[in-house]
Amino acid sequence: MYLIVGLGNPGVRYARNRHNAGARCLARLAAAHNLEFGRRQKNARVARGEIGGVPVLLAIPQTFMNESGRAVAPLARFYQVPPERLMVVYDDLDLPLGAIRIRPDGGSGGHRGMQSVIGHLGTQKFPRLRIGIGRPPGRMDPADYVLQDFSPEEELVVEEAIARAVAAIQTWLTEGLEKAMSEYNSRESEVGSRESEVGSRESEVGSRESVVISQVAGGAMSIRVPVVERILSANDRLAEANRARLDAAGVFAVNLMASPGAGKTSLILRTVRALKDRWRIAVLEGDLASTLDADRVAAEGVLSVQITTGGECHLDAAMVQSGLERLPLEEVDLLLVENVGNLVCPAEFRLGVHRNVLIASVPEGDDKPYKYPPMYQGVDAVVLNKIDVLPAFDFNLDYFRRGVEALNPGVAFFPLSCKTGEGLDVWLEWVEKGIVGSG
Repeated sequence: MYLIVGLGNPGVRYARNRHNAGARCLARLAAAHNLEFGRRQKNARVARGEIGGVPVLLAIPQTFMNESGRAVAPLARFYQVPPERLMVVYDDLDLPLGAIRIRPDGGSGGHRGMQSVIGHLGTQKFPRLRIGIGRPPGRMDPADYVLQDFSPEEELVVEEAIARAVAAIQTWLTEGLEKAMSEYNSRESEVGSRESEVGSRESEVGSRESVVISQVAGGAMSIRVPVVERILSANDRLAEANRARLDAAGVFAVNLMASPGAGKTSLILRTVRALKDRWRIAVLEGDLASTLDADRVAAEGVLSVQITTGGECHLDAAMVQSGLERLPLEEVDLLLVENVGNLVCPAEFRLGVHRNVLIASVPEGDDKPYKYPPMYQGVDAVVLNKIDVLPAFDFNLDYFRRGVEALNPGVAFFPLSCKTGEGLDVWLEWVEKGIVGSG
C-alpha cells in the first residue's frame, strides 16, 4: 500500500488558504478516482482504494499544520507503509506560484508541517511534492501570508498546478519516482526560467506568462506568475486522451456549464426523455457532494455516473477520465456531462468533449455575458433557458445577444424553456446532428 498525505489546516476557515494547497491536491486526487474521505482515523480524514491498480490510502490530517506528524506517523506505522511508499504534498514559499517539485527525500525547508512529519517519523527519507505559492510581498510576515486565500487571478494558476500535481502523483504510483521527477520537475524548471509582463507576445509555444496585479497593504503589487501553455498542461494531455477514447468508441460528448439554478439538470432530463428511444445515452454528473441530480437522471433509465469533486468548483479532465472508466462506452452514442454550477472556473479546464455549452437563464439577468466573458468566449453554443418567464423580468434579449455575439461571433444560440418545451426542438436537432457526425 502507498500512503499519500496532503497537509493543511482543518476547517472551512482555512480551506482556500495558501497553506492548504496540499490538502486541496488530495481532495482533487480523491475526486479524480472516485474515492471518498468517509471516515476519520489516527487524527486524519482518510480514503482508501486504488489508483491505476495500485492500493492507496489518502490522508488529510485534522491536526493543525505544525502538528501534522501526529497524524502521518501513526498511519504509516499502522498500515506498515515503508518511507519510500509515503508521499507528502504541501505548499512551499520558495517555489514560484504554480510550480511543482518532487524530491525523493530532504529536510523540511523551514516548513512547520514537514518539521512535524519528519520529527514523528524519525526520518526525512521519503518522497514529497511541493506546490509553489510564491514569496510574500514586501515585509509581510510569511505566517500571515500563508493563512491568506489566493486572489482570483492566482486561483487560476493554482488550479493548474494542482491538476499537474495530481497527474504527477499518478505517474509516481504507476511508473515510479524517477519518471515523475523527470516529467514534471523538468517542465516546471523550464517554466520558472521564462517570465514576462502581461501583454508581451512571445511567439514560441509554452513561453507565455502573465503578471497578476493585486492589492496588498493598500498598494499595487505585481507578482510574476508562470502559466503553462495549455497544450503542455497535464490537464490538457488528459483531455486529449479522453477525446481519443470517446472518438474511438464513436461517442458524441457535450459539456453543460451554468451557474446553480440555471437549468443544467432540467435540460439534461428534457434531452434524455426526447432522445433515449433513438440513441443510447449516458450522463456524467459533477457535483460538490450530493447525488441528487445523478439519482434524477438514473430514474429515466439511462446510464448515470456521479463524480463528486470533493469541494472543487469544476470538473477537470482527470475527473472525467475516472467517469469514462466506469462507463461501457461501446454502448453509448451520446454522453452528457453536467459540470459543477459555476461561472468562473469551468471555462479554464478542458475535458476532452466535442461540444461545450453554456446555459444562462432569464432570472439571472441580461448582463451575464458582460460580467463573465471567459465563459462565453470559448463555448460552442449558448442556451438561454426559462424564456417562458420573460414577461416577468426586466430582461433585454437584444442586449444579451449583443453581448454574446461580441464575445463569440456566430455561436449557436438556443432560447428555450425546459418547463414548457418551447424551443427545445431546435436544440435537439443540433444535438442529433452532433451524434450523427460522430458515429
